[in-house]
Amino acid sequence: MLVIAEAHPRFVRAAEIAASQQIPAGFLTSILVDLRRGGLVLSYRGNDGGYGLAREAKEISLGEILRVMDGELTTVRGRPTVAATYGGTASGLRDVWISLDRGLRGGRRCGTRGSRRRSAERVVDAANRSTLRSRYIRSIQYVRRECEREMNRARATLALALVAGLALTACGGGNDAGKDGGELNIVGFAVPEAANKAVAKEWNKTSDGKGVRFKTSYGASGDQSRAVVSGLKADYVHFSVSSDVTRLVDAGLVDQGWNTGPTKGIVSTSVVVLAVRKGNPKNIQGWDDLIKPGVGIVTPNPASSGAARWNALAAWGHISANGGTDEQAAEFVKKLFANVVSLPGSGRDATTSFVGGTGDVLLAYENEAILATQSGEKLDWVYPDTTIKIENPGAILKNSHPKAQSWLDFVLGPKGQRQFALKGFRPVIEGVDTKGVEGALDKNNPFPAPKKLLTVDKDFQSWSALSKKFFDEKNGIIVKIIAESGKAK
Repeated sequence: MLVIAEAHPRFVRAAEIAASQQIPAGFLTSILVDLRRGGLVLSYRGNDGGYGLAREAKEISLGEILRVMDGELTTVRGRPTVAATYGGTASGLRDVWISLDRGLRGGRRCGTRGSRRRSAERVVDAANRSTLRSRYIRSIQYVRRECEREMNRARATLALALVAGLALTACGGGNDAGKDGGELNIVGFAVPEAANKAVAKEWNKTSDGKGVRFKTSYGASGDQSRAVVSGLKADYVHFSVSSDVTRLVDAGLVDQGWNTGPTKGIVSTSVVVLAVRKGNPKNIQGWDDLIKPGVGIVTPNPASSGAARWNALAAWGHISANGGTDEQAAEFVKKLFANVVSLPGSGRDATTSFVGGTGDVLLAYENEAILATQSGEKLDWVYPDTTIKIENPGAILKNSHPKAQSWLDFVLGPKGQRQFALKGFRPVIEGVDTKGVEGALDKNNPFPAPKKLLTVDKDFQSWSALSKKFFDEKNGIIVKIIAESGKAK
């Protein structure tokens, strides 16, 4: 983060970070994916691409970084904090780590108001001794909050340990009781995280799923796919677009026949909608309203996000599927991106940006709008006359967890698809109960049929063909349009 912050607003390539801090490339990729998922960094492809801060450095606290990485501060790079060493810009971090370690882990030190103050002062002193004072001053608040909770955490942990110990003692006589089902690694794009968690909860109730634990990683679809190729462990992947699975097939990680089943590898579906502010103050009714002056659009970046690619295809199809030429479609998309005010790296980040107050319209999955409403956000959405059927693929990897196929079968079954429906996704099989979807415009008819529904196979030939035509890094039509707009930098 320090290397990225020092370069801000310039983007830094992962190889540059890996070299300066001596971090293995594969491991760094997984770190950057987590930071990207946590909304701390942005990624951008191209000659000037790399990783950059998602917001100003002064707005990012050390505590926030720790929470995103989701790890207790016990060691740094597998070594004691006192033995940690950094080079260049990050040389002052050792003192900060040591001080935070004392403040966060010293239960006795957190016991009094005076000791809490002294823990915070240690962080200030360490930051003053380094060149990082302005970047870490906000960590004081984090230390204070953590210290307040330290004793409660310790008591709760002890109580849970005692209960667990008693439970194990009571169950110790049986061969199968309490048997650990192992850990299933799920890597996916950001949007279906809530749905996958709901499915996992139901699967854990079955004989196959009992005892299986989950380790998950969610972020922009393209970034996640590349991370798996670079070494991020995965048993099951759930991406936004099929080309991100094809990348794993080409790398020898997924079987060639991953998409030969009844659903052709698709595990979740949705449609592109136009999310607007509550009451629709701009009176957005369809695609043509988006290119009017004064309309601010939020959509993710197609360079990293599969959701963004679906959005761009839907916009293109509004012209091409209604009698327009490629030239007319390209002109419309140019006008649309001229009105883009935010181009985050993933569909989830785009939703976060919009509900945070940016823009007038969000190009989104229908399920994202439903989930946002379920979470208490105030917004409406419009179904444009022409939209596209979003088809999200899922696949198990070669040499995956023994229960991975059972998991996928459950995902594709009625119970799994019911959970997807409850989170706003359209089922991929017939006969699934879709009533009672909270947050939908009509909870008992949550998935209305669009007037004109485009599909990849019918309207764009295939993912292979459209990827080359629209999203090729050098010659893709959409890629060129975004580059010319300057919005991706």
